[in-house]
Amino acid sequence: MLVCVNTQAQDYYQANLTEVYVVSKSDGELVKTASVWEATMIEVDREYLLLKKEDGTLVKEWWAFFKDDGALGECYITEMDCKICISTKWNTIFMYYNYDEKDDEFKNVATLSHIIKSKPFKY
Repeated sequence: MLVCVNTQAQDYYQANLTEVYVVSKSDGELVKTASVWEATMIEVDREYLLLKKEDGTLVKEWWAFFKDDGALGECYITEMDCKICISTKWNTIFMYYNYDEKDDEFKNVATLSHIIKSKPFKY
């Protein structure tokens, strides 16, 4: 089970399902555009989130705590203007991106789920 980011040390996880959604222009609902069963290694630190995809692609997002958002869990804002929420209730990481200032909403969401604890990994 995923834990909250309250420690000073890194925590390591493996997410096994990645899903991508777009916000529907007509009704604001999420429409799934991709669903891939793949291992994504995750390093969670107080200052950043590091993702390593199966193909070796690395994504490092520096973040700052934003708020506790109920079922979405602890939410962080990144230096790339994304919102990342770590939900222990759903055992899922929600990544909101492509913020539209005019509509005051994120246009895309990616989720990492089916998360298990992992050993440290090399990158």
